[in-house]
Amino acid sequence: MKKILLIDGNSFFFRAFFGSITMMDKNNPTNGVYTSIRMLKKFLNSHQDYHQVFFCFDISRKNFRRSFFKNYKINRKPTPPALIKQLPIFKDFLTKLKIQFFQMEDYEADDLIATAVTQSLQKNFIVDIISSDHDLLQMITSKTSLFLLNSSISKIKKITNENFIEKFKIRPNQIIDYKAMAGDKSDDIPGITNVGPKTAIKLLSEYDSLDKIYAKIKKLPLPLQQKLQAQKKDVMMFKKIIQLVPNLPIKIDFSELKIDFFNKKCVDFYKKYNFKSLMSNNRTTSKHSQIQKKFFS
Repeated sequence: MKKILLIDGNSFFFRAFFGSITMMDKNNPTNGVYTSIRMLKKFLNSHQDYHQVFFCFDISRKNFRRSFFKNYKINRKPTPPALIKQLPIFKDFLTKLKIQFFQMEDYEADDLIATAVTQSLQKNFIVDIISSDHDLLQMITSKTSLFLLNSSISKIKKITNENFIEKFKIRPNQIIDYKAMAGDKSDDIPGITNVGPKTAIKLLSEYDSLDKIYAKIKKLPLPLQQKLQAQKKDVMMFKKIIQLVPNLPIKIDFSELKIDFFNKKCVDFYKKYNFKSLMSNNRTTSKHSQIQKKFFS
């Protein structure tokens, strides 16, 4: 079966930017762009079997989830201006590489990825996702896997349907209920008071889902019953927030993509931003060599 690669553009670019921020030229910042291109090239050189590659981006921090939970991601730090300035440049590069990218007001990149996964599976593709966002774990199936970004593209870890339970002690289709109960600090979702990861995993292991837990709540110890009953409205709201939207109105071109990092438009792009090392496969000798050593070895 043919394979599709879906990349969380914000996660990918943020990782590139912050991983190379100490090498950034403050007068003309392009570290995020350069490093993102290197990351993409590195990954695709070692995974050459994709029929298509797509990026998905957030447009802003405003989205529908904040309309019914105002504290959603409230403690996220402001995005550095140097990063904001570079994102359009990277998107311009994707266009020159003929890679489609998607973004939509009121929705997050994760929702667009969920929609793209749904459409890809309907067309009988196998899907890989690249992101550092654990919310996308809910998309894992026998035909969908997640590469979790970390400090280096060379050390990226693939989470599959087969190794998921060993790593997380629950199934992918239980992630939404797990986070609703245990909370998610990265998104400022508090979960149920004093119901941490261990309790959430134990409950899901025994009762399978949040709905079944509430259906058999009388079997639980009284203190736990009281917590669950008192916060039922909240936990159901958290579940709604965590669940990704799989049916957004985006039109995807699934025709085969032939990626050429050395097409004329890409080479002109490298020249414009003085990315000399990207115009050849030789080792870099400029300031970019430090970034390459940090991120790609």
